[in-house]
Amino acid sequence: MNTYLHVGTNYLNNITFQSVKDDIFPNKPNGGLWLTCQDPKNTIGNEWIEYLSWHPFIAIYAHYLNLNGTMDCLLIELKNNAKIFTLDSFNKLNYLNQKYPKDNFFSYEALSQDYDGIYIDIYKFYSLPIYKEYFEQFSVNTLLLFNFDCISHYFPGSITIEDLDENYNFNFYQINLSSKKQEITPIPLKYQLFQAKVNKFLIKYLKEQEIKITNINNSQTLINLVKEKYDLEIKTLAHENNLSESQLTLSLISHYFN
Repeated sequence: MNTYLHVGTNYLNNITFQSVKDDIFPNKPNGGLWLTCQDPKNTIGNEWIEYLSWHPFIAIYAHYLNLNGTMDCLLIELKNNAKIFTLDSFNKLNYLNQKYPKDNFFSYEALSQDYDGIYIDIYKFYSLPIYKEYFEQFSVNTLLLFNFDCISHYFPGSITIEDLDENYNFNFYQINLSSKKQEITPIPLKYQLFQAKVNKFLIKYLKEQEIKITNINNSQTLINLVKEKYDLEIKTLAHENNLSESQLTLSLISHYFN
């Protein structure tokens, strides 16, 4: 199967797509696009949504849940030549640890230079002692995409929850996908030119202030600076590219603190 479901948005834009970065925890990185296997004909079953129904606080804190009790989603279809590494055995894990070593595990950043993504079958590791140390944070089988270019197209959709209670628990839901496929458009030249303009401004600021981006306080400083200096440009670009102003601003400075 080469179709996968993503929960949390029904729109893909490679302007805000963040490259995968190794986190302080070696087993689960930041960035990329996180998905689960999904048959487009199956409208009432998905293992990640099932997990959210058992742990509704995740849907709340991750801002998946809309005020009307729905969740945005989308279904992607990979290109036939997508290069995905399937991690489903101890031998394959050893290979990754040796080929892309990092802190007794493997580097997702290094792996992303050779592959479009990695599919992690956590169920194959349940009976092994390493499961709790390395894979417990992966709640379900997961595809982590490193590269937007391997996506053929996607279908926007929403998840309708039929029995959401006052504690945000639910048992019954339906996945509603549009029949009209959407293409992922290239990053507009206007945005690239604006990014270069912001880069020049921030590089000058960081040099003058002798600031190193090592914590969230510094990144918030940059967010505020960019918002203040380029308010009109951000509003215009965000509207033109169907993004929130906060999404766009964070994208503009993300590589300074990732």
